[in-house]
Amino acid sequence: MPFKKDDNAPKKAKRPAAKKKRRTGSSAFSKAFNRYNDGKVSFEGLKMVFLYMSYRLGYGMEKAVEKAGEILSVFFNGLYKAASAFGERFTDFAEKLYVVVMDDLGEPLRLINVALSTIRSVRESNKASAKAGEKDKTSITRYISRGVKRNRHHAKTLASYAAPFVAALFFFGVVRYTFSREYGMNVFINDENVGTIKNYSVLESADKMIEGQLVSTGEQTWELNATVKVTGVGNQPTLDARQLSNNILNASNEDIVSASGLYVNGEFRGAVENRDRLNRALASLKAPYENGDPNRTVSFVEDVSVVNGIFFTDSIVPEGELTELVNGEVSGEKRYTVVSGDSPSKIASKNGITTKTLYSLNPGLEGGGLWPGDELVVSASVPFLQVQYTERSVREVDIPYKTVTEKNNSMALGTTKISQQGEYGIREEVVDSLYIDGIFQGETIVQSTVTKEPVTKIIQSGTLWNGQVVTGGSGRIIWPVPGYPRLSRGFVGQYPRHDGLDIPAPTGTPIVAADSGVVTKALYTNRGYGIYCVINHGSYATLYGHCSALYVSVGQQVSQGQVIGRVGSTGNSTGPHCHFEVQVGKVRYNPFNWM
Repeated sequence: MPFKKDDNAPKKAKRPAAKKKRRTGSSAFSKAFNRYNDGKVSFEGLKMVFLYMSYRLGYGMEKAVEKAGEILSVFFNGLYKAASAFGERFTDFAEKLYVVVMDDLGEPLRLINVALSTIRSVRESNKASAKAGEKDKTSITRYISRGVKRNRHHAKTLASYAAPFVAALFFFGVVRYTFSREYGMNVFINDENVGTIKNYSVLESADKMIEGQLVSTGEQTWELNATVKVTGVGNQPTLDARQLSNNILNASNEDIVSASGLYVNGEFRGAVENRDRLNRALASLKAPYENGDPNRTVSFVEDVSVVNGIFFTDSIVPEGELTELVNGEVSGEKRYTVVSGDSPSKIASKNGITTKTLYSLNPGLEGGGLWPGDELVVSASVPFLQVQYTERSVREVDIPYKTVTEKNNSMALGTTKISQQGEYGIREEVVDSLYIDGIFQGETIVQSTVTKEPVTKIIQSGTLWNGQVVTGGSGRIIWPVPGYPRLSRGFVGQYPRHDGLDIPAPTGTPIVAADSGVVTKALYTNRGYGIYCVINHGSYATLYGHCSALYVSVGQQVSQGQVIGRVGSTGNSTGPHCHFEVQVGKVRYNPFNWM
């Protein structure tokens, strides 16, 4: 059953709570502070506290130093005792070793000393006997032999001591000889010794040199198959990477070979071992165009390069085959650009062909016109390598001057006067003229410098007509028959002469003034121009002929674009049209020059 608390059970008496004691400082500082500052802090009290603490600190440090001194003294005393004990033991061992060694070597060394003394005495005795003429001499050799036989056991003792020293000397001698000697490597290609090198890095460098010079013209790959053997070098000369690579090439001539390859426009054409013959063939193509002039630069039209390097043997071609290719021709049209003054016979002569060949290559030439800038075929084949040269020259070119027309109200309309003469300027041009196979192709202006500026020509043009000032034209005309741009006949300055433009249009089509000006003629005739008018624009005049009607009269000012008449077929005319002229004085000019 659950436990129930008995309320009648006697209760335990509570222990009275203990009073908390106030802790007071027990440190030296607390004691000193309380001692000299009893109930009240004062300067003198603090001073005494400071002095007391300084004394305690100094006293503590003195005791610490004394303790450390005692510890060090014990340590060094122990170290001294240990060293003394070791010294005693070592001295005892050295004395015993000395005794043993002297026991073993003392007697043999004494005997050797006695033997040496005896040998000296015998030699002196023999010299004296020789001087006295006595024949009986003591043999030193027999003496030494008898002594060695009697003291063989001492020889063994000496040998046992000397053997370790002799072995050590021999070992160090071998080591010194081994490390003082230079070593290298012999390189073998196809079991052929191609040279001695200092270390393997020389072989690696030679391999990289060959790969760097190797010209691949297909899918061939190069791999160096070399073996090396270590060998002493001594004073024997060793090869560097360049020398070793040359020797490897000579030993590998069945696979690769040093040669010169011909590339035309980036395409490999073959390689030859005799590079001089290939260079001579290329030089012979350029020779006819080289004249020693520093202003002439001769080169090939194609991108031609000769690459010297290492080629695989299957890319080598016979020398004659490559030179024939260089000097040969390929199919292709060779063209010539017509210049001023050319004729078919001149063009044929320039290109070394007959006129008949020129006509056969250009079917439309015979019976047709020939104009500057036209291109003609002069050959059905071209050299495999075309030679071009650029010739630099300096020339002076006239700079046209401008003409300015100024209106003069004091001069009669239609009259002119030059108030300032025009002068040509001068421009110095540096020109590069391009020729291909000796035929001029064009030029490029490299530099242009004006050395003299042109002087503008100024023309005074009268604007006074019958006492009134007339506004002249702008100098630029518009089409006189708007909407009808076709010509039935153009301007022809030679026979059969035609001094204007015939613009066909239906009868009654409006005709407008090509420029502003004043009407100086308005005539109605049945011959020549028929019904026509002339408008003076100041520096030039325009004529409108074969009209069916005129809407202007002499002295009337007109504006550009103003209707002045209608298209007709009066006078000497074969149909309705407007005959339009531009006149400067009594000279007719092509109206298109003013448009």
